[in-house]
Amino acid sequence: MGHLLLLRRKIPAVLAVTALAVSPAGAFDSYWHAQCIQRVGEQFSFTPSAWKIMQLGNFSPDFFGPVSEIASRSTMASQMAVLDQANDPQIRGAALFLHFDNLNGDFRSNSDFDLLFARLLLSTQKLIAGFKQLHADDQTRNALTLITLGASLHAVQDFYSHSDWIHKDFDKTDVRTVALPHGEVRVPTWFEFRNTHNDPNRWPFQIQSGIYPPPPGARNTHTHMNHDNSRLVYFEAENPGQPLRSQAEYHDGGPLPAGGDDTSALAHQQLAVNTAIAASIEWVSLVESSADAKKAIEAARRWDLGKSNPRLPNRLLKKS
Repeated sequence: MGHLLLLRRKIPAVLAVTALAVSPAGAFDSYWHAQCIQRVGEQFSFTPSAWKIMQLGNFSPDFFGPVSEIASRSTMASQMAVLDQANDPQIRGAALFLHFDNLNGDFRSNSDFDLLFARLLLSTQKLIAGFKQLHADDQTRNALTLITLGASLHAVQDFYSHSDWIHKDFDKTDVRTVALPHGEVRVPTWFEFRNTHNDPNRWPFQIQSGIYPPPPGARNTHTHMNHDNSRLVYFEAENPGQPLRSQAEYHDGGPLPAGGDDTSALAHQQLAVNTAIAASIEWVSLVESSADAKKAIEAARRWDLGKSNPRLPNRLLKKS
């Protein structure tokens, strides 16, 4: 139980968007994260400017600097009060868990991952719902809502990039692989499987995510398990002076295992992305199960920067 108490101390009840500090561990690259957010925007009819602001929030766990720099130019006291939390050591420590890495081996059971998902969902709902209490204008509340939602989605997406979830053979269970248009597939999301099997510690498999920092000689490290690892495709040296090698050997499970060729490696990566897209769409619906959070998201979803800020160049607001 000690490690569970440690997790609870590191994950505050309210996830502050300004706590999205830079993590030393990478994730899906910005292109795949952006694709996930655009698909969410299209699914829920976000305006192009709204989902692009959500993309900014989605990038913030990896690139906190640009977000804080933009926000710090605001003279609004309410916004600055939120930004001040960025230097809170407890909040910044909790932000490291937004990447679903197995920090120092703290994740020891499926219920540990379940706890993190539950805390992330509750914190996202509370923070978004709480923005209505700010003494701020609608534009500020909309921006904070979109950035917060985007940041929480980054964490959800990273679970499918940093863990061995897509390595599991779900077709041996009653929650099977999902066929997609154009012949592609995805595996079930965490919540799809949990809806049928509500005790994660009794699942027929144990989930692992990459240990960070990587201990010497360990197999399940962040470097080895990250599905957006370029070394699945390119042969590179893991450390200076070592021979060139591929990481495909660590991604040999699931419906589309990576082999020693580009085609299978890219298909394996796309399986993770396809699953992350489905999980991202699912996540917004879960966040909106809170009526107050849903109301805030609905307002932000319809926000059209072109109308509220007519001096912005049109090229910045066009749909990609």
